[in-house]
Amino acid sequence: METDLRQDKQFEKYQSLLFPFAYNITGDYLASEDIVVEVLNNHILHENPEIQNPRYYLIKSVVNKAINQKQLLRTRREQYPGFWLPSPIITADTIYDAVDKDKVLEYSLLVLMEQLTPRERAVFILRETFDFSHEEIGEILQIKTDTSRQLLKRGKEKVQTQNNRRVTLDSASKELLTRLTQAILTADIDKAKSLLADDVRYVSDGGPNVSSIRNVLTGPDHIIKMLQAIYGKYFPQGSTTTLSELNHRPAILFSIEGKVFRVILFEIADDRITNLFVVLNPDKVQNIGLS
Repeated sequence: METDLRQDKQFEKYQSLLFPFAYNITGDYLASEDIVVEVLNNHILHENPEIQNPRYYLIKSVVNKAINQKQLLRTRREQYPGFWLPSPIITADTIYDAVDKDKVLEYSLLVLMEQLTPRERAVFILRETFDFSHEEIGEILQIKTDTSRQLLKRGKEKVQTQNNRRVTLDSASKELLTRLTQAILTADIDKAKSLLADDVRYVSDGGPNVSSIRNVLTGPDHIIKMLQAIYGKYFPQGSTTTLSELNHRPAILFSIEGKVFRVILFEIADDRITNLFVVLNPDKVQNIGLS
């Protein structure tokens, strides 16, 4: 019994630490959970006394498994219908206490990082998010220090337009999303359009089993029509909406009987919405709860 309790505490201790490494590299919640569980179970059940630094060993194991998994995901994406978006996770102070949420990347940055190779992505995350030195990154990835620097430089060039400022679910963003929802429900088109930036973008991901817009929509006119459809014919009877925070971004969760079936994440700048990311793929929203 004491051994089981010790193992449970060890699992919990490292789960919060390791999950952001896997998730930030893969962008896939379920795959990241599997990677962390596999690595921890193998470590806990087959303890190796030669491992003098378990934290470093586990991080190295998770990072390299995540890189391999991301390569598989990139290959599968060649047959993926429409746009591929990362699996969002709740970063509000409600659930997921077992995850170090502060280290989870902002959603728009995760989207931009799809331009990076898995190794570029790993170096970028290890250096920029977790502050590892290039020498440490070289040891983790089994690459030269100069190679790590080159990969970071290439990664930064690809995501250099990203604004990393976090716009979380504060009172201002709650008010903006509430005003948008009310404007759509009352068909106040002018008011709804005034809340969207002139170059606003709408990106959706339904996966292979849920119908969604497969092209990126731009401009207030197109997006308002789509939002009206979401709140109309795509809003099943008995559905409810909840304001939340996903990946440090304000979001609206659509659910039926407590089960989330659609989320919309919002990028906000200068009190106007600049990007909407709509995730409908059931595999990507099933981990999101309302409690």
